[in-house]
Amino acid sequence: VCLPLDDSTVVLSGHGPQTTIGQERAANPYLRQVAAAGQGAGPTAPPRRGM
Repeated sequence: VCLPLDDSTVVLSGHGPQTTIGQERAANPYLRQVAAAGQGAGPTAPPRRGM
């Protein structure tokens, strides 16, 4: 969901200081793993009730 967003997109995590998609893409090991696997790109299904 977040990988297609621009690097300058601000993220307000709720549990720490604000960051950007670019900073998270560079420093967050989970996002690096998702990007390497080719996940997170392209359209996603909308949220469903009860998720």
